[in-house]
Amino acid sequence: MVLLNQTSVYSGTLGGRENEAVAGSKRKRQDETMEVEDSPLDLLRSQVAALCKALLKQLQTKSPAATSQAGFQLLIELVTVLPGALSQHASSIISCAKATLSQSGANTTTTLHTTTLSFLSLFFRTHSASCFNTSIPTITPVLLTEATQKHPRVASEAFKVFSSLLQATQPVTSGDWVLQIYKEAVNRLSRNDTDSEVRASAEEVIGNLWISATPTVSGQGGVEWDALRKGARPEGAVRVIKKVAASNVSMPDDWVVQSVEWVLGVLRRSGRGGRVESFECLDVLLAKGTVSDEIIKDVINQLKQYLTIADITVLSQALTTLSLLLEKYSKVTYPIVETQVVGLVSSLACSSLVSGAALSSTEDFYGTLVTVDNQIASHIIPSLMTSLDRAGREGSASNVSKCVARVVKCAMGIAAGTIAEFHKHIKPGTKAKESQIVLSLLTLGEIGRNVDMSIQSNVFNDVLQFYTADSESVRSAAAFASGNICIGNTHIFLPIIVNIIQKDPSRRILALHAIKEVVSNCSHGQLEAVAEVVWTPLFERSDTAEEATRNVASASLGKLAAVDPSRYLGQLRAKLQDPSPAVRATVLSALRYTLVDIASEYDDQLSPLIPEFLSLMSDKDLTVQRLTLSTLNAAARNKPHLVQDHLQQLLPLLYAETVLKPELIRIVEMGPWKHRVDDGLEARKTAYETMYTLLETCLRKLDLNEFLNHVLVSIGDEADEIKVLGFMMLFRLSQVAPTAVAQRLDEATGELEKTMKDVAVTKDTVKQDLERASELQRSCLRAIAGLSKIRTAGTAPSFDAFVSRLEQTKWGPELKELRQGN
Repeated sequence: MVLLNQTSVYSGTLGGRENEAVAGSKRKRQDETMEVEDSPLDLLRSQVAALCKALLKQLQTKSPAATSQAGFQLLIELVTVLPGALSQHASSIISCAKATLSQSGANTTTTLHTTTLSFLSLFFRTHSASCFNTSIPTITPVLLTEATQKHPRVASEAFKVFSSLLQATQPVTSGDWVLQIYKEAVNRLSRNDTDSEVRASAEEVIGNLWISATPTVSGQGGVEWDALRKGARPEGAVRVIKKVAASNVSMPDDWVVQSVEWVLGVLRRSGRGGRVESFECLDVLLAKGTVSDEIIKDVINQLKQYLTIADITVLSQALTTLSLLLEKYSKVTYPIVETQVVGLVSSLACSSLVSGAALSSTEDFYGTLVTVDNQIASHIIPSLMTSLDRAGREGSASNVSKCVARVVKCAMGIAAGTIAEFHKHIKPGTKAKESQIVLSLLTLGEIGRNVDMSIQSNVFNDVLQFYTADSESVRSAAAFASGNICIGNTHIFLPIIVNIIQKDPSRRILALHAIKEVVSNCSHGQLEAVAEVVWTPLFERSDTAEEATRNVASASLGKLAAVDPSRYLGQLRAKLQDPSPAVRATVLSALRYTLVDIASEYDDQLSPLIPEFLSLMSDKDLTVQRLTLSTLNAAARNKPHLVQDHLQQLLPLLYAETVLKPELIRIVEMGPWKHRVDDGLEARKTAYETMYTLLETCLRKLDLNEFLNHVLVSIGDEADEIKVLGFMMLFRLSQVAPTAVAQRLDEATGELEKTMKDVAVTKDTVKQDLERASELQRSCLRAIAGLSKIRTAGTAPSFDAFVSRLEQTKWGPELKELRQGN
């Protein structure tokens, strides 16, 4: 069992990100068969036949219940690590499962039954139906008996097996078992004394029956839906209705209507947690387009009560549903929305609390509304302006500008008039308030992204004059506006911004922000032309620029390099050996952005450059060191398969940066006090953060003993933030590599015990000191809770004694709670 768990660790089957790294690595080296042949999964796959032969021998004999249970648990672990591995042994294994489930009460236990059923459920989910089709008639009678059992765990697991079987064999066109499990599921759903776990599994079976065996259940009169909707907790029924409605099954109109009415009732009664799925279910039903006008009116009336910032998630969903109604049922929806809803939404759009998904839903609502009737566009914008005035300082000009731009995009006939209206507030000599200028600049920028303003070229020139405004918010809005207006016509406007970068130091940072807007928001097709113009100016004077200026330039350079790697990666590489640390820092910052944006088809070009870029971890400049470590962190997070091949070369450099360097520590005198300043702290912290990322994405390529050496050093570091990272890594290691960590628990005990000691309070101790110490101890306690769950008797006596002492202190109850929660 431990070997299977460790195989899943080193093969990346525990987490999606590690899996992606493995998959990417194999795609990139399909011709390098050594990696594939030597992988832990393939070594395990070669042993499956022998393992099954030995295991079946144990399961087929009259073994004790505990032995059989351990056998099926082992099969669960095997199928989890190697889905589909038992295809050649399906018939024999299902026969063993049948025999186990058919045993008399004296020779079996409830736990054995639930383990066997759990295995069958997983087996049907992970194997092709062709390998077990012939065994279905022999196993289903036993499973039907299990589904009728009084014990809730047994019945629940049996229903789950049928769900997996239905999904694996769909469409199911024959078999008496289909009707029998349908009747048993309806029976369970109709009774008030049904256990909640059994009910949830029976609900899932009903949904799978409708999708996989429609002819059988469609002729049963619909009693299952009545039973589903009468349950005390509607969440399961909502999921089933949504699942069936979203499938390819053609449901009758009266079912859709009844379901909509029922979901509306659920929404009225549901708390916050139950509304999310109810809204999603309602949207799927309404998308069918078969609901009456009266019901649509009821839906709108109910949605109006959710148009409030009291619950932003529900607001987003309500707006999404309104957009759907406008699209599918515009004739009845539009008049009501125009008179009763638009004003409410205008007020909400001005709130700074409306952001993310809620803001996107608001924009989509306006877009759909204007698409239904362009004439309303001229009324929406004044409504938004009025609402923003009422909101005062609490209003969000950014939100309003996005909504206005969406309206203009969907009703281009009002574009010229809208631009002129906002332009008048930024003309030379304007008397407009600062808030009005900011709104106008943001709105012109949002509109300019989709509209060519070259005809009104004075708009762009008037925007540029605010680069020298006294207000920072106005200057920022001007940079945003100029960059986005430039997208509308890069041929005319982009050279103007580039000229500012090259010749006007006082306005260079704002021009760089404008370029960043261009690079971030223009289309992929435009980027190639943009790159031609801005690449060289972005690099110019980076050796003398401030860090903030370099960071803005780097963001644009990284994005451009991702668009045309074959051309620009080489140019970045050429500047790695530049004598100026500032230039090297610019290159590394740019690479971080490239790693996030670059498409996977360019991985072959990027991979050979990784070691050369990241070798700057040993650079003499501290800023370059820190940025290199940060770049490695970004690479490990976004492109782990590129990093894995070079870890043997990179890890010694990384580990070297985790060491406390006395030569970087200096004493600073501040009046009568002397402060110890560690200039290497940021680089060391970034190094440990990178180690944590590698633990998540490249685990199978790490030498865990060497890795643990540095983790154990980190928990004794003099900086609390380093200790916290060490505790986080210990906790994570206890989950993904328990065997390796369990052998070294005693080595960690000293520093763990030191951290958990009570803080000595002196006359100089302040409240913040106590709070920091308490946070550090809680981080340590979480690691201890994880480690204490993997220890084995006698292997770590010092750690065992420490935990026993800790359990008797004030931390005992919290430690117990953490163990139960982890």
